[in-house]
Amino acid sequence: MSSKTQAYLELANRTANGITRHWEHWANFLTAASRLYKYNFADQLMIYAQRPDATACASFDLWNNRMQDWKFENDAGCNPQMKLARQYVEYWTEMQKKNTGLLIWGGVGTGKSFFAGCIANALMEREVPVCMTNFARILNELNNSFSGRNEVVERLCRYPLLIIDDFGMERDTNYALEQVYNIIDSRYRSKRPLIITTNLTLDEIRHPQDVAHARIYDRVLEMCVPVSCFGTSIRKDTAQEKLNNLKSLIG
Repeated sequence: MSSKTQAYLELANRTANGITRHWEHWANFLTAASRLYKYNFADQLMIYAQRPDATACASFDLWNNRMQDWKFENDAGCNPQMKLARQYVEYWTEMQKKNTGLLIWGGVGTGKSFFAGCIANALMEREVPVCMTNFARILNELNNSFSGRNEVVERLCRYPLLIIDDFGMERDTNYALEQVYNIIDSRYRSKRPLIITTNLTLDEIRHPQDVAHARIYDRVLEMCVPVSCFGTSIRKDTAQEKLNNLKSLIG
């Protein structure tokens, strides 16, 4: 048996023994397992042992092909606002102290997630814990939490920086809107920065359709500086480039 296999077996045994010693430990494991319901018990146990707060577990290839590439050195220069992302990282200590977040808005495919992902990766390289997620995932976690919704909210508030991607795409129900407000308001009260990316226009955010949206958007605008991502869709440009390459190959 290899030393790595032995180490994993020992970790699994320690974790299994730990979660069965007290009902609270077992409840915490069940909460994590509910988020990872697609995995078998052995995988859930190993994920919990290494990342108890994990909301998903992606393959290395998926990570390597997407978020790991969201780095400043991979910026193709399509978005002139990327200099603001670099400055945010450079002055992170000041941003954190003053609870200054960003509202990154613009059309589909204009590089908003890449903008936020570059900030996340750069700060994590400096050993600053960052959580980048979306409200659809958070709402699913809240619905499946055994340890209570407060624990989920408190965990999200512990990160020095929380990034919410695709804001405004979650279910538009009274329950969902209330939970969205609770998360944003908790970040505000804990005085910790929040970065949001959204396809909503700034006009839609400044002139909400009802009171439920108004209380959310007002809080966002109070916490976050609007940054527009504009220009042609990077996704459409990439698709066109692939089409041109195909045409050149087949003549």
